[in-house]
Amino acid sequence: MKHLWLSHLKDKICIVSGGDGGGGKTYCLEYDFCATNFVMICSFVNSLKNISKYTKFYISVVISERLFKTIEHGRTISNVPQETDIKLPIKNNKNELDIEYMENYIKQFETARYM
Repeated sequence: MKHLWLSHLKDKICIVSGGDGGGGKTYCLEYDFCATNFVMICSFVNSLKNISKYTKFYISVVISERLFKTIEHGRTISNVPQETDIKLPIKNNKNELDIEYMENYIKQFETARYM
């Protein structure tokens, strides 16, 4: 099996793009990593580059939940819906993301202290 290795990636959202129950699982990797062609790499827009690891984790979980059963066995990256809506909390009528809510939501769980 031939894999395409990407190097020098850091602080990206990674979406597993195929296979046997893991398809759609999304992670935020803040450290240096490499990925195969089985992973979609998503960058944060400039305005979200400096959000906390808790907020990044929240966003990753929401993406995972949205893609659940969307990416199944046998699908490739080209089969993944490109126009998928991911709903995140907003804080006012200007549709600004509620970063504080997302961060505090994750921090309430005991496991957050291990992040």
